Amino acid sequence: STHHILVGTRLTLQIRLPPTLQKRFGGRELYQVRAVVCREENFDGQPVHRIGARFLGEAEEEARAARR
Repeated sequence: STHHILVGTRLTLQIRLPPTLQKRFGGRELYQVRAVVCREENFDGQPVHRIGARFLGEAEEEARAARR
């Protein structure tokens, strides 16, 4: 990422799945997941940061539960 994202920030990630993985995710092309940033690394002044995130659960499940 070119943005500085603080550890602990909650995100909703949208991950485009390759055709070989879509079958495992119910045929979906896009996997939406809630996540929290657990690591942010910068290498020797590079403008790009590497982010590590822990997945918390599918974002779509939360939306379905709210509709019930």
